[in-house]
Amino acid sequence: MNLDKKSKWSLLISLMGFSIWFGANILRSNFAYNLLLLEDGMPLNQSISPENLYFAVRQFAEMFFYPDLGYGLFFIGLVLLLFFNRGKIKTHGWLMMASLFLLLGLPGELYNHYLDWRLINDFKDNYIQDIYATQIKDYFLIRFQDNGLKVFTVLSFLSNISAAICLIHKPLQRFSNKSENYSDEA
Repeated sequence: MNLDKKSKWSLLISLMGFSIWFGANILRSNFAYNLLLLEDGMPLNQSISPENLYFAVRQFAEMFFYPDLGYGLFFIGLVLLLFFNRGKIKTHGWLMMASLFLLLGLPGELYNHYLDWRLINDFKDNYIQDIYATQIKDYFLIRFQDNGLKVFTVLSFLSNISAAICLIHKPLQRFSNKSENYSDEA
């Protein structure tokens, strides 16, 4: 089974968006965990000066663009791929699985995007003047504290990774005749 040119481009857009989203999330998480004390319930690290903490949290907020852009490309590319292959969903089990995984991961990502937008807007509107502002606790620290939402966002992250794996490896591929083999050129 070969994909047509439009499907290949939409698959490329989707996987490039996933790569941007995944890399930006890993970098931002690494950046944030360096600011937190893991053994004390994840408060901000007091060995770092408040000015540096404020600057670091602001930098974290300003890096919101990359995961949001990447996830948008991932989502749009998969929707286009579904649109271009809408008549072939039964033979493309991998496409249906990727779509379901993406839909399962969507609420957690929307929640993270909401927290990002609120944090960056509060910085831009100068509601956050120092590191002790309540918005830091409400929109930054809540991501990393032990609560039910953290589990939900981790499951969302894993669901999106599974969607990308389905796009790459294409499991549940049904072949229409015996001459087609597993050497699908995507």
